[in-house]
Amino acid sequence: VVTQATNRFSEIRKEAGIHLSKSYSGKVPSVSYRFSQEPDYVSHGGRVGISMPVRSRDTTLSGGYGFTYDLVGRHGTSFDSFSESMQLHSVDTSITQVLSPRTLVRLAYTLTVQNGYMEKPYRHVPLFTEQGLAQAATDGVTLDISNFADYSLSTRPAENVPDRRYRHAFSARALHYLPNWDASIKLDYQLYTDSWGVLSNLVESALSHQLTESWMVRGFARIYHQTAADFWEKTYVVSGANQLPRWRTLDKSLTSYLSTTAGGRVEWDSEPYTVYIDAAFMLTNFTDYLYLSSRNAVIAQLGVRWEL
Repeated sequence: VVTQATNRFSEIRKEAGIHLSKSYSGKVPSVSYRFSQEPDYVSHGGRVGISMPVRSRDTTLSGGYGFTYDLVGRHGTSFDSFSESMQLHSVDTSITQVLSPRTLVRLAYTLTVQNGYMEKPYRHVPLFTEQGLAQAATDGVTLDISNFADYSLSTRPAENVPDRRYRHAFSARALHYLPNWDASIKLDYQLYTDSWGVLSNLVESALSHQLTESWMVRGFARIYHQTAADFWEKTYVVSGANQLPRWRTLDKSLTSYLSTTAGGRVEWDSEPYTVYIDAAFMLTNFTDYLYLSSRNAVIAQLGVRWEL
């Protein structure tokens, strides 16, 4: 929305899903399916998995395979006139170990392979010449969304990224119960890398406290940092309008940025009902993004859960 200077829009997304699992002598196979439809996007996804104890119930091994097929369209245009597809394969495995009655650790790895159309049909990338950037420097201008059009070429081609992406995610989690506080502490770490050159680290900690039998409060803090993709450029420089960089993008998730988030939850539980309120504040600073240098967000959610 920001990158296309759109003030507002509205649309309806329909989504449905089903998940089935059954325990057999400690082994828990599962299967799930999800369908999602928007005016310009249709997605089908499924997963099969299994979880089982290893030697004892203190050690649990889990794994699964997922597949997603997405059909990408353009708003206001039929899928017959314009449509591209993207397939996603994922394989995940994890091991959970109970170290003591109060401590649990978990290690996990996920491999994701994406093939197909990973661009957004609405993103068009501005192009610059050395002369245009030199003029901006002479004028003492720091290029951003308010002025870049004065120094860029009129040509704005659609973005183009590689058709295949291999993604690796390694994660670790530790949970520990604090009996004196009637609380639990959680520590998470994730290392992510992919074939496009993105490298990220995520650290999160959370503390949950049971105030009474019905009331629980939780607070958390998260820090996330990533590097930019190999082909990312704040300004794509060409010698003329007839030249196009092979790879070009405006996807801000492919640039370098730092994001910090802090928030909490208040939950009231009285079987079979649970009512909760989530609130969080997020600060994000982009290192090298033409259209945006920072973004602050307040995220709030009110939920009611009914278990049959």
